[in-house]
Amino acid sequence: MASVIVFTDFQSNDALGRSVIAEYLDMAARRHCSSVPITITCSQEENLRRLSSSERIRHGKLTDMEVVAHLQDNALIYQWPNDDPLHMELDITELKVDEAAHLILKHVLGVCKELDGQ
Repeated sequence: MASVIVFTDFQSNDALGRSVIAEYLDMAARRHCSSVPITITCSQEENLRRLSSSERIRHGKLTDMEVVAHLQDNALIYQWPNDDPLHMELDITELKVDEAAHLILKHVLGVCKELDGQ
């Protein structure tokens, strides 16, 4: 049975961020899994609004508005190569969580042929 592992995090385009990405890719290769990078974007206003959700707090996610605003204004975010056929970029500014999840699932099922019929 094929499997999918989903990582939801932010990585910077510096030595540390690139090394974390390399760890993810290495783990996928060792498990013989496809690695499907999803770049999620959101307007700064909407992102800051969503930070205080009980869901983020419950799952231990970053909720400090000042830190997030600083990262958005100053950090160089890791960008996947444009020619990666598995990559998806999704702006979730206007999407509900379940809508975004459905679009991501549809994409994963479309690019991971090993998941056909599962």
